[in-house]
Amino acid sequence: MLGESMHHSPTAKNNPNIFPFLQDRHAKGRSEPELDASQDWELLLGYENGTHTILRFRRPYDTCDRKDYRITGGTCPSKKRRNVGIRLEHFTGEDTTV
Repeated sequence: MLGESMHHSPTAKNNPNIFPFLQDRHAKGRSEPELDASQDWELLLGYENGTHTILRFRRPYDTCDRKDYRITGGTCPSKKRRNVGIRLEHFTGEDTTV
């Protein structure tokens, strides 16, 4: 849940020190995804409206990174989009990863 920690600390709506961010990572098996050396994602906007988490980002269609999928017209059918794993974290200066 964007803007709220596991301990139900103040949300981004009432705490300007909490903000969303993305990290470009890749998975190797069933472990925590590793941080990618090439950070190709840029978060433009992130918020939650009560029912949905909204992330607006940009990334080149082809990053030339062998660990990234090329984005093409047929790469992500709408049914698969919701299965893309994106880890959301909050930064408050403390460890409040959700």
